[in-house]
Amino acid sequence: MKQLTFCKDDEKDPVWLPDGNKVAFTAVKGKSLREKYTVMILDLETMNIERAMPPFSGLSLLPNFSPSEPLMGFTARGTNGWDVAIYHFQKKEVKLLTEGEEACRPHFSRDGKKIAYVSSQADGKGDIWLMNPDGSEKTRLTQRNETYDYFPSWSSDNKFIVFSSSPRNHKLRGNWALYLVKVDGKRVTLLLDTPGRDLFPDWH
Repeated sequence: MKQLTFCKDDEKDPVWLPDGNKVAFTAVKGKSLREKYTVMILDLETMNIERAMPPFSGLSLLPNFSPSEPLMGFTARGTNGWDVAIYHFQKKEVKLLTEGEEACRPHFSRDGKKIAYVSSQADGKGDIWLMNPDGSEKTRLTQRNETYDYFPSWSSDNKFIVFSSSPRNHKLRGNWALYLVKVDGKRVTLLLDTPGRDLFPDWH
């Protein structure tokens, strides 16, 4: 085990970049309601840490990367609430894909053709949705009005998405279980339900 960062800020949500030589994470400054979130990138060869993109007017957190294009998906917060956003590394442009929908946690499919994300647009709670990387063809994948469905992660063959679900979402307390949804057909099945909180699944 080796410590990689020695910042004064809190650091969380680490994720590999596709080249395997860099790690992105969310840096958190401040406390409580004044917290500021910024996506940073650590170069493992030089150990340099820098912003993942030019200064962004809102908050940026929870990065995820396309395996096929120079794109970073992230959760953004501006004046209109939480949104899924994309940063294009070559064009150096940020685009909000779900403006005004109260959406978060984008996760690219293994071929980079789709993004799974969480949106409360349909039921005010949270469902897993799909869309193209340009924000088109938004489709509601889970239609479970009685639950909060969060933290999507793709299977290696892009046929399934694993996610966490709970009948209540109060600071992630209570019982959370893992479910699978079949992308083609939208069939949802229970995967794991322990007495504790089954959260943040990741599929390799």
